[in-house]
Amino acid sequence: MKYFDKLPKRTFETTLGSFSISDYFSYYKFNFDLIGKRQFEFDSKTTLVEAASNLYEDPNSFWLILLANQKINPFFLFVDNYTDYIQNNQYKLTAKIANLGGTTGYYMSAGSLVLPYSATGGNPFDFKYIGNFSLDGNVYIVEGQDPYTKQVSMKPTPTNGVPLAGEGTRVQYVDFEAPSTFKNSTETAIDAIDEHPYLDTVEPVDDAGPIGPILSNPSTETFQEAAQYANRKVNIFNPSELSKVTSRLITIKYT
Repeated sequence: MKYFDKLPKRTFETTLGSFSISDYFSYYKFNFDLIGKRQFEFDSKTTLVEAASNLYEDPNSFWLILLANQKINPFFLFVDNYTDYIQNNQYKLTAKIANLGGTTGYYMSAGSLVLPYSATGGNPFDFKYIGNFSLDGNVYIVEGQDPYTKQVSMKPTPTNGVPLAGEGTRVQYVDFEAPSTFKNSTETAIDAIDEHPYLDTVEPVDDAGPIGPILSNPSTETFQEAAQYANRKVNIFNPSELSKVTSRLITIKYT
């Protein structure tokens, strides 16, 4: 990347030969307030390399976009493409998985299975005795859980877009990461409560976006609304002022 072009190099001798790398004790120092910036709109349909090629006519300058937004992880810079977000989440459900008649949900690990309850029967040595359900049926996979509300988000298997029967559905679960003292409900019916489509989930927000479950005077919007109206603008440095970014190189001296 061109970020490293002006950095001094260090050579290391190894049993595999000599390696020259950029000095990791060097960095550029500048004042963000003295460099002109503007905004462009991008989402996850565009890669950082494509954005840099479009803005600076140089795909290797993608680091300038990260720097202008003061981000390190490139995967968190661009907001989800709205069309892709809806397509990827349209069949998901959220619900609490609780005891029959209860209101407190179980803690469930990602990868657990939630499926309509079907009583076991037959002899203990029969297959159906230990799990009378089909993986081709109404099976949902737990993707995550809100630690405060215990509401789990569930994605159906690829062949299944059919929601669970509705509020108070009798279900069972299989938690593959549960400790030995925590029994899976393969023989006992439990409830799926507060069930609704994932996209209709309401999350408290303020003007800066989602900030968690505890707010004073929160407004609310669904996940779908949050995705639709999300800010997709990112900062970029004005190309004519890029020299201000690399004009001051600092190298720490260690003796």
